Amino acid sequence: MKEVGKPSLASLHIRRIGVFCWEIHVTDTRYTPDVWDSLAAFLWWLILLAGLFPETFFYVLRELGHVTTQQAFTNTPWFISLSCAGFVGWFTFQRSREAGDKDDIAFGKGVQVLILGFAAFLPLQIEQTPVYLYIPIPFYRNLLLGIVGVKVLTWIYLVQLILRYYLFSGIEVFRKMTLVFPSALLRDKMPNRDMSASTGEIRPPYGEEE
Repeated sequence: MKEVGKPSLASLHIRRIGVFCWEIHVTDTRYTPDVWDSLAAFLWWLILLAGLFPETFFYVLRELGHVTTQQAFTNTPWFISLSCAGFVGWFTFQRSREAGDKDDIAFGKGVQVLILGFAAFLPLQIEQTPVYLYIPIPFYRNLLLGIVGVKVLTWIYLVQLILRYYLFSGIEVFRKMTLVFPSALLRDKMPNRDMSASTGEIRPPYGEEE
């Protein structure tokens, strides 16, 4: 018998999701989207769906265009995967520069998202995941399921990145993005070089100074 006044498990999960969404809304800089932002978010949603199911989109587009295998420019869905990953990496680089990042830091963020795009847009049929569970060899089964998990997680990250940019936070999303490549930050941490090197002055060997 259910206790009176005690919240159910579903209501607790809904409350936690609401709190999480509210924290994102409060911590991010307020941004008011317009009609163009909504349209761009919709177009991005199509790109992200094409990257999530590249093989399906590839064959559907080829059927709609009545393109045969001999007439096709390419016969592999890798074209969609690489194109989507390259575009999202370039998009991140440009938005990071607009946010005020230096070119090397913006380039590092672009490469970072490019790698995530490669993982998120792999031409792997995730709709066949129930079939993968019946692979008899445990190593290959676990390997394939792990790749599926990485693909889904990285795709979710890209979705929230784009949605936060267009609908919630604007350019601040890319300015606050964490950079995992420390090499992009080395230029700012390097000490200033001796000004004598720029004037062409030749310093004597160590121990022979006057």
